[in-house]
Amino acid sequence: MLLIGDSLAAGLGHPMAKLAARCGTPFYEHGVVGAHVTEWRTDGWLLPQLAAARPTLASAIQIGNPVSIEKAIDALRRYDGIVEQASESEIAEACAHADRTGLFNCPHTGVALAATRKLVGAGTIRKGDRVVVISTAHGLKFVDFKVKYHSMTLEGLVPEVPNPPIELPARYEAVRDAMLREIDARFPR
Repeated sequence: MLLIGDSLAAGLGHPMAKLAARCGTPFYEHGVVGAHVTEWRTDGWLLPQLAAARPTLASAIQIGNPVSIEKAIDALRRYDGIVEQASESEIAEACAHADRTGLFNCPHTGVALAATRKLVGAGTIRKGDRVVVISTAHGLKFVDFKVKYHSMTLEGLVPEVPNPPIELPARYEAVRDAMLREIDARFPR
């Protein structure tokens, strides 16, 4: 089992991290454009790149020089972790692709999902590995992000899988008829 999430949460005793640690599971940290931990050398030493925080869709982790960097580094070492970064477009697309499966993720979870996708692509996560991604919030807390993605107005991004909103009058019949038309168009018999 592999755990994808926030190294500091693991270092501070997140219940899933404790469970994974008991299973002897490597812990994978996720990073983001402008994040505080950006390089993990092959000899195992972490090189924190402290920089001014830049705006990101994952606003809660928009941290340039966190006060708890040593705890995060300690957690990465304890769990034999690695660091992976995600660009803004990778975050948005990871959320959108997950949403198509019935999830409704926040952009912070999008970072972990994007990191998971990259680790699978690199062969770090292999077929048959069990993976747990910690979701730190719900997509409903980030409605503006979701609406902008699907209405194709998210700055600097051309969505891969938009699901554009359909404006309808607030009448049952109008909503029902539009849904039936969309279902028939998307899933022909």
